[in-house]
Amino acid sequence: MRVASALATLMGAACCSIVEVLSPTTKRRDRNQKRGLYTDAGVGEYWLVDPERRVFVVIRRAQADMVVTDEMTWHPAGALEPLAFAVARVFG
Repeated sequence: MRVASALATLMGAACCSIVEVLSPTTKRRDRNQKRGLYTDAGVGEYWLVDPERRVFVVIRRAQADMVVTDEMTWHPAGALEPLAFAVARVFG
């Protein structure tokens, strides 16, 4: 399983964010199984890009999911400036 091999790689390195683009065939696994694997591995943020709903869902351990529909901003510790972009531009 590719998820297990990716998780093994993550366990050996610090990973601050993972981004998954949902597809009809994998969205259930991405929302449920991978969510638990990534948060348990200590990933800081897990983003689900949902092309059907045209939103980003930001998942952080022990916090409520955040649905982003307008401006996505990410500023990890140590970064001089945040990454910011309009969600609508991602979906064209």
